[in-house]
Amino acid sequence: MASNTDPFITLSNSVKKQLGEIVSLNATVKERESAISDLTAKNAQLQGNLDKANREIDSLKTETSDLSSRNSELGDQLEQVKADNATLRSEIEATNNKLAEQKEGET
Repeated sequence: MASNTDPFITLSNSVKKQLGEIVSLNATVKERESAISDLTAKNAQLQGNLDKANREIDSLKTETSDLSSRNSELGDQLEQVKADNATLRSEIEATNNKLAEQKEGET
Protein backbone atom coordinates (compact mmCIF):
# COMPACT_ATOMS: atom_id res chain seq x y z
CA MET A 1 0.00 0.00 0.00
CA ALA A 2 1.14 3.46 -0.78
CA SER A 3 2.54 5.48 2.02
CA ASN A 4 -0.14 7.66 3.47
CA THR A 5 0.97 10.86 4.99
CA ASP A 6 -0.76 11.92 8.10
CA PRO A 7 -2.80 15.06 7.28
CA PHE A 8 -1.84 16.56 10.62
CA ILE A 9 1.83 16.24 9.82
CA THR A 10 1.26 17.75 6.41
CA LEU A 11 -0.72 20.59 7.95
CA SER A 12 1.88 21.05 10.69
CA ASN A 13 4.71 21.20 8.15
CA SER A 14 2.74 23.69 6.05
CA VAL A 15 2.02 25.86 9.09
CA LYS A 16 5.71 25.74 10.15
CA LYS A 17 6.77 26.79 6.66
CA GLN A 18 4.29 29.66 6.56
CA LEU A 19 5.21 30.78 10.08
CA GLY A 20 8.84 30.82 8.99
CA GLU A 21 7.88 33.03 6.05
CA ILE A 22 5.88 35.31 8.37
CA VAL A 23 8.85 35.64 10.72
CA SER A 24 11.10 36.40 7.77
CA LEU A 25 8.62 38.98 6.42
CA ASN A 26 8.32 40.58 9.87
CA ALA A 27 12.10 40.91 10.02
CA THR A 28 12.09 42.44 6.54
CA VAL A 29 9.32 44.89 7.55
CA LYS A 30 11.30 45.92 10.66
CA GLU A 31 14.43 46.46 8.56
CA ARG A 32 12.44 48.55 6.07
CA GLU A 33 10.80 50.54 8.87
CA SER A 34 14.24 51.22 10.34
CA ALA A 35 15.56 52.26 6.93
CA ILE A 36 12.53 54.54 6.43
CA SER A 37 13.09 56.08 9.86
CA ASP A 38 16.76 56.67 9.08
CA LEU A 39 15.89 58.17 5.70
CA THR A 40 13.22 60.38 7.26
CA ALA A 41 15.74 61.71 9.78
CA LYS A 42 18.32 62.25 7.05
CA ASN A 43 15.70 63.99 4.91
CA ALA A 44 14.81 66.31 7.80
CA GLN A 45 18.50 67.12 8.30
CA LEU A 46 18.99 67.77 4.58
CA GLN A 47 15.85 69.93 4.47
CA GLY A 48 17.22 71.94 7.40
CA ASN A 49 20.55 72.34 5.59
CA LEU A 50 18.72 73.38 2.42
CA ASP A 51 16.63 75.94 4.29
CA LYS A 52 19.76 77.35 5.92
CA ALA A 53 21.54 77.52 2.55
CA ASN A 54 18.52 79.26 0.99
CA ARG A 55 18.51 81.83 3.80
CA GLU A 56 22.23 82.42 3.22
CA ILE A 57 21.60 82.81 -0.52
CA ASP A 58 18.82 85.31 0.14
CA SER A 59 21.10 87.22 2.49
CA LEU A 60 23.89 87.24 -0.09
CA LYS A 61 21.48 88.39 -2.80
CA THR A 62 20.38 91.26 -0.57
CA GLU A 63 23.99 92.15 0.21
CA THR A 64 24.89 91.99 -3.49
CA SER A 65 21.98 94.25 -4.35
CA ASP A 66 22.98 96.71 -1.62
CA LEU A 67 26.60 96.69 -2.79
CA SER A 68 25.52 97.15 -6.39
CA SER A 69 23.43 100.18 -5.42
CA ARG A 70 26.32 101.58 -3.38
CA ASN A 71 28.70 100.96 -6.28
CA SER A 72 26.34 102.81 -8.60
CA GLU A 73 26.13 105.74 -6.17
CA LEU A 74 29.91 105.87 -5.87
CA GLY A 75 30.23 105.70 -9.66
CA ASP A 76 27.88 108.69 -9.97
CA GLN A 77 29.86 110.55 -7.32
CA LEU A 78 33.10 109.76 -9.15
CA GLU A 79 31.71 111.12 -12.40
CA GLN A 80 30.63 114.29 -10.57
CA VAL A 81 34.11 114.65 -9.03
CA LYS A 82 35.67 114.23 -12.48
CA ALA A 83 33.35 116.88 -13.91
CA ASP A 84 34.11 119.23 -10.98
CA ASN A 85 37.82 118.55 -11.43
CA ALA A 86 37.63 119.40 -15.13
CA THR A 87 35.73 122.61 -14.32
CA LEU A 88 38.29 123.61 -11.69
CA ARG A 89 41.18 122.87 -14.06
CA SER A 90 39.58 125.08 -16.69
CA GLU A 91 39.09 127.86 -14.14
CA ILE A 92 42.67 127.51 -12.91
CA GLU A 93 43.98 127.58 -16.46
CA ALA A 94 41.89 130.66 -17.24
CA THR A 95 43.11 132.37 -14.06
CA ASN A 96 46.72 131.45 -14.84
CA ASN A 97 46.33 132.84 -18.35
CA LYS A 98 44.91 136.12 -16.99
CA LEU A 99 47.74 136.36 -14.46
CA ALA A 100 50.28 135.69 -17.18
CA GLU A 101 48.71 138.39 -19.39
CA GLN A 102 48.71 140.87 -16.49
CA LYS A 103 52.34 140.08 -15.73
CA GLU A 104 53.29 140.60 -19.38
CA GLY A 105 51.42 143.90 -19.37
CA GLU A 106 53.35 145.08 -16.33
CA THR A 107 56.72 144.43 -17.84
